Amino acid sequence: TTDRYTGLSNDTLARLGHSISGSNYDAAFVQSEGKWRMPTEDEFKELCERCSWVLGEYEEVPGYMVTGPNGNTIFLPFAGEKNDRSINGKKESCGISVASNGNSNGLSNVFFISGDTYEIIPAQPYVGRVIRPVCDVAPAVSSTQPSAPGTQYSQVKRRNALSVNQLVGEVKPQVLFNNKRDDYSSFLPMEKVSFQRAAINQFFTFLTTATPDDVGFSDCVFQSPNYFYVRGVSVKPTSQRSFLERIKAVSSDFRTPPLPENAPATDITAFGLFNVNNVNKAAVATFVNVKDVAEEINAFKALAAASKVSLGGFDKPVVEEFGVYKRFTYQVSTTAGFPELQSMMSALDASPVRIGVSKAELKFAKKSLSTSMTLVMFVAP
Repeated sequence: TTDRYTGLSNDTLARLGHSISGSNYDAAFVQSEGKWRMPTEDEFKELCERCSWVLGEYEEVPGYMVTGPNGNTIFLPFAGEKNDRSINGKKESCGISVASNGNSNGLSNVFFISGDTYEIIPAQPYVGRVIRPVCDVAPAVSSTQPSAPGTQYSQVKRRNALSVNQLVGEVKPQVLFNNKRDDYSSFLPMEKVSFQRAAINQFFTFLTTATPDDVGFSDCVFQSPNYFYVRGVSVKPTSQRSFLERIKAVSSDFRTPPLPENAPATDITAFGLFNVNNVNKAAVATFVNVKDVAEEINAFKALAAASKVSLGGFDKPVVEEFGVYKRFTYQVSTTAGFPELQSMMSALDASPVRIGVSKAELKFAKKSLSTSMTLVMFVAP
């Protein structure tokens, strides 16, 4: 059973020093009794260099539809990876086993796919990964070739000899393939980062341009993908009505809860879903390399400093494992004013910095603004 392979480390594994494709160490080769084998590193490189790659879904599973020069197509799903008894990164990424010589530093080569990349990377060899086997197809048989006794060179037999990519290539991929991912929950990791940057920038820009001068907020929350909560007060009732009408016009599921009896007539309390438009989900497309994490943080700090925003809280990120990538979450804070914050969000949305803002909470206390933010960064080896 697969449980016998849990709790492994590099120290418990033996390095063979050669490619195992088509050998007795090849799981696909052994299980198929020699009909299939693990793909080699060169075959994966050819797949990258000679084929077109399109993100999408097949039977509600995200992944890549890969089409070759001859029009044949395969689908590579985001199946995740198994570490001990849990599967990480399912529907977000996948590490596919490569029959290679490995690396001199003790790592194995893995073909890693996610919403941002498809490439061969070094990774820990003891993690359980899927195998996408290949079949070395026998040469086509001439119709004039005599048949051996009891042998029929039929269409059924020809299909049995086809590799998966040749067989799938006979089916129209547009019938099977859904490339629409309109819901935030179905976005890939870096698409979520791109959306977060655009969403909070649009919301802050709206507050800057649509809030009457006599309206002040005591609380303001924006959380990805587009939830907001605002509480404040206006000097004039007309300003209260004007602001509520404006924010309702750019929101869905808009609500204003009943006010307490002692609440002023100009009280503003509202929450809902802000309408985020025209987002380029590919604004930032690649994971941050683990060796570049500090550099990416410094780039974000420099961008904030240019808007006169000083941030604290980068020293203790929460790191979560998702198979072949990690999510770094930072809880940062600042006392910068709202115009400076809005300037920073605008600059971030236009920058190549690969950090998203999944939540911002603003509170007015002791005559100054206090803001806490949740920053998100996706990191790969």
